[in-house]
Amino acid sequence: MKIIRLLTLMMMFVLFACSESNTNVVLAQLSPSEFQNKLVKEADKAVLLDVRTPGEFEGGHIENAQNIDYNSSDFATKLDALDKTKKVFVYCLSGGRSSAAVSVLEQKGFTDVTELDGGMMAWRNSGMKEVFGKATKVVARTSVASVIASKDLVLLDFFAEWCVPCKKMKPMLTQFEQETKEELSFLRVDADQSAEEVKKYGVNVLPTFVLFKAGKEVWRKEGMVTRSELNELVKKFK
Repeated sequence: MKIIRLLTLMMMFVLFACSESNTNVVLAQLSPSEFQNKLVKEADKAVLLDVRTPGEFEGGHIENAQNIDYNSSDFATKLDALDKTKKVFVYCLSGGRSSAAVSVLEQKGFTDVTELDGGMMAWRNSGMKEVFGKATKVVARTSVASVIASKDLVLLDFFAEWCVPCKKMKPMLTQFEQETKEELSFLRVDADQSAEEVKKYGVNVLPTFVLFKAGKEVWRKEGMVTRSELNELVKKFK
């Protein structure tokens, strides 16, 4: 009986210790305005972390952010160089990588982490300020609008090279584009290189498909689409 009682007490102690350690972790997911307000108030005791690729970072980022690519092989190692006593504000393009980064930060012992809900897409759509690196790639901003204005039926595909669903659909979309080029204009828009288009057309999720008929939006879908869905669209709106 003594042994059983001792084991029970030990288990209770372990469970209590684990719950106690978790209560010290402060996690928050804030909208762009909330994120900005909190960041301004706590700037002197916080680090702002951009976990996108260097190319994405140079194409526009939040002022004073540090860039540590989540997909780099030394991501976790670079986090070790940060001050664990400081609060961490983290973001990516739409939220996927920053959410994963939050888990790594928590495992590393960071106790106060704030994530930007919706990432840079939400930030840009809210009209918040961003700054640019020296290697910013210049994109023709009028190309998308001019295609929409000059063609009767235009399908925009907002994607990113790192987007897994986008990669899965690429072969199908390539074939679709080739087989329907007489019926509509299919335009792929790289969200990483086209921040203004992402904001202008209200894109918050990748992939996002937007169909225009005679210059007006007639259909939109966030997430993956099937070939049969696209075929039905062409039949309906051509």
